[in-house]
Amino acid sequence: GVGALGGGQGASAEGFAPDVEAEANGLFQRVYTGGASVDELVASLHALRATSDGRSQEVVACVVHNLFEEYRFFPKYPDRHLHISAHLFGALIEHELVASITLGMFLRYVLEAVRKGPEHRMFAFGVVALDRFKRRVPEWPQYCAQ
Repeated sequence: GVGALGGGQGASAEGFAPDVEAEANGLFQRVYTGGASVDELVASLHALRATSDGRSQEVVACVVHNLFEEYRFFPKYPDRHLHISAHLFGALIEHELVASITLGMFLRYVLEAVRKGPEHRMFAFGVVALDRFKRRVPEWPQYCAQ
């Protein structure tokens, strides 16, 4: 099938326990089926990250990892799911749920999408994601220069 969100394939290879993977996939499913908004998912991730529980930290890491791994499948997503993914991608940047190397990769993917031009469906993904984290763009002047 297209994409692995909810598929749980390769979970052990990525180092996430099956229960962590299941919880992360459950969070995604709620958003993609309309049971929760992107903002509700972000609030859940913040709450998980704020705990000192190592398992909760793993769930957040798993959500970020899975979304990152899904990027290559985004061009095949149905429009509604691509739009949700764009909001989620941008929201993780906006709310500082990705940092360091992962943040750099997320920013690069958004830039690549916008560079494709309006005739490509990933352009809309890039614009929506960028709109979500636009307040943070001044933090990265070199990004703006590109």
